[in-house]
Amino acid sequence: MTLKRITHDHETKIDHEDSQFSRVHYSKDKDFSFIPKERVWCLGVNKTDQIDFGDLHDSTSELKLEYLGIVTNCAETRSIHTLKSYRGVLNAIKYPSNLNELRTIYPQLAMGTKQNVLSVFSKGLELGYYNLQPIYDWLKKVRKKTEKHSFLDPEKGAYSDDENNSISYSLRITTDKFIQKFKNKNELHTPTSLNKLGVLISLHLIRGILRRPTQIVKMKWSDIRPINIDFNNDIIIPELTDVGGLHLRMFLGKRGDFRGYAEKRSITLTPELSNLIGLYYYHYLKSFIEHLKLQKIVLTKAEIVDIKNRLPFLFDLKLFSTNFKSKRSLFSSLGYNSKSFHKSAPNLNNLLQDFVSIHLSPLLRSDRLEASKLKVNNNRIRHTSFTNGSRKGLSPAQLAALGGVTEKAVRHYVDLTNEARVEINKALENNQILNSFGRISIAELHKSTGYIEVNEYDEEISVISNPNDCNSCKSILGKPLACYPCPNFKPLANANHQQYLEKAERKLLLNSKQNDAITTKRLRKIICYIKATILACQEFNSRDLKGDK
Repeated sequence: MTLKRITHDHETKIDHEDSQFSRVHYSKDKDFSFIPKERVWCLGVNKTDQIDFGDLHDSTSELKLEYLGIVTNCAETRSIHTLKSYRGVLNAIKYPSNLNELRTIYPQLAMGTKQNVLSVFSKGLELGYYNLQPIYDWLKKVRKKTEKHSFLDPEKGAYSDDENNSISYSLRITTDKFIQKFKNKNELHTPTSLNKLGVLISLHLIRGILRRPTQIVKMKWSDIRPINIDFNNDIIIPELTDVGGLHLRMFLGKRGDFRGYAEKRSITLTPELSNLIGLYYYHYLKSFIEHLKLQKIVLTKAEIVDIKNRLPFLFDLKLFSTNFKSKRSLFSSLGYNSKSFHKSAPNLNNLLQDFVSIHLSPLLRSDRLEASKLKVNNNRIRHTSFTNGSRKGLSPAQLAALGGVTEKAVRHYVDLTNEARVEINKALENNQILNSFGRISIAELHKSTGYIEVNEYDEEISVISNPNDCNSCKSILGKPLACYPCPNFKPLANANHQQYLEKAERKLLLNSKQNDAITTKRLRKIICYIKATILACQEFNSRDLKGDK
């Protein structure tokens, strides 16, 4: 929506309100209409999509119409989540009439509001509300004075290498457990159980293809295909399992209506993620067909293919509790591009937080802060990938393609590469490394549960806390070298770790000559951990000799 510049002439205000805010406007997805001057705007099917703007309409602010224009434009062009964020900011700052009013209330604002308020006024200037300029200019100055680049923040920004590896480890272990749970294809799983598997896969997609939750919730099963079938061809069979590999089609998240703008290129998935999605698909479809059979709805093979293409990839639980009564009702309820029974982005974000807290957090660790403060979310994952991409020398165009964004969105990652490298590549401190390991003596070994790892000379090196966790490890450096940084590896205080330090240093020298940057980086980390382990063992044995336990 484009609005004319607003003046404060009384008659102009009245004319503007009549012409702009009294007529019908349409939400971003075009499915819902609203009239801005009404107190409640209904922008979706859920109760939470009915947004109350009573505070704005009751306001006596001299800038009331400007604020109404901003939220109207937001409702037309942005997600409901963003609109609620704008409303929250404006409610918090109490719709100031001028800069002095904002300056009075600004110190009392929460940090999250302070971070978002500038974007609201920036949007106002984009719409031609130039009487907001003094407020915008002041906010920009305040931001510059206090701004610290968020993607370098240890609690909100990019992960360090150690943190990123910890997330990979915890995600791998959790995935192994889910695969074991779902590997029996004769078992019928509940919708709640399937829902958790879908959340796990969403987390893999967020990390693996750098797409936002708001994009992932738009997916239907028609957007996932074997790599030998493009999206211009119909799939004649409903099977996705055992096909070797998949690729998927994503829709833009911040522009257009629901599933309105697809990305130009499909995204190829790894074999491991393809197999996990295939497992999810098999149990999802099986459970849904059984749900329909209980309603005496039996689908033909062709109908299964058709309904599969209409089903959401991530479903709302109502899908499995709805009584469709007939085939006709079923097919009319599920459209090829409709939102019906799709999980919402806020709901997925909440489920991701709960999933991480329950399944990943107990296995996470950090070299910069307490492990309990290490959060795994979409923003931090994207910050990490873009920052690491910049460190590797990727161009803005390559970074943009990596995350499906514009070059402008990734420019600051490129500009601050050196600063990012200093922040994220901090040398790990020995005490932080050693806190991740248990130092176990030979005498204590027999009291510990786990698997005893021995070297090629049958010498005891460590205890592996959970041998099953090693099954999906793909390290190319082999045991026990690759084990030292792993939280599943408990080095023995009496073992000869010096020999592996020397072996790792020889490998590092060889790979450095061959310019193998990836292996070299891994070996440096392994050497760091072995050195720390040796120091810890010396301290432990020294205390043991003195009787200071």
